[in-house]
Amino acid sequence: MSSLQTLDRRIGFVHVALAFVAAAASVAAIRLWAIPRIGALAEDKDYFAERKVEFLFDGRPRGYSFEEAGMHLEALGRDAREFYASWYVPVFDLAFPVTLLLFGVLFCLWMTQPKRAFAAALRPSWRLAILLIPLALFVFDLLENISVWTMLTSYPNQTYALVTTASTFSQIKWAAVYGSWALAAGLIVLATPRWLRRG
Repeated sequence: MSSLQTLDRRIGFVHVALAFVAAAASVAAIRLWAIPRIGALAEDKDYFAERKVEFLFDGRPRGYSFEEAGMHLEALGRDAREFYASWYVPVFDLAFPVTLLLFGVLFCLWMTQPKRAFAAALRPSWRLAILLIPLALFVFDLLENISVWTMLTSYPNQTYALVTTASTFSQIKWAAVYGSWALAAGLIVLATPRWLRRG
């Protein structure tokens, strides 16, 4: 029995649902508590309101320039930067990528199980290949977090290279986010005809 067959026997809807709940809970904690907390601590709230800029660096899919990063860090102020670096990055923004990776991998494997009626029919090699998308999202999210944490803790001495790296990681991460959405939609589309035929 192959490793995929062993996983197929162990992965069911309940596992996927529990992983989804864990990821959703992480998002809820970020949206309902962490981001409002950073907003409350921010020194220059007008900067974010007038420019319609998110409090978080990773909320900028198109990245940011060296000058924009400097203004963002300054507008956050000491207290918001401290909370961002001490709590948000190592706690909230670590739990979410981990739970999202777990959900992404389980969802991809579950949605491609050969014996399920509603599943996309993919070769074993393709079933493994598509896991690179949630894995890439996880890796670049962590690299982005490390870069942002370094910017926060090195302010006001953040370097041009550091900001450029962080911005690049943000953009690649968001490309992986869009790729993950496309993958999920694609698996559902591929599974539908098979389900209809069996129904």
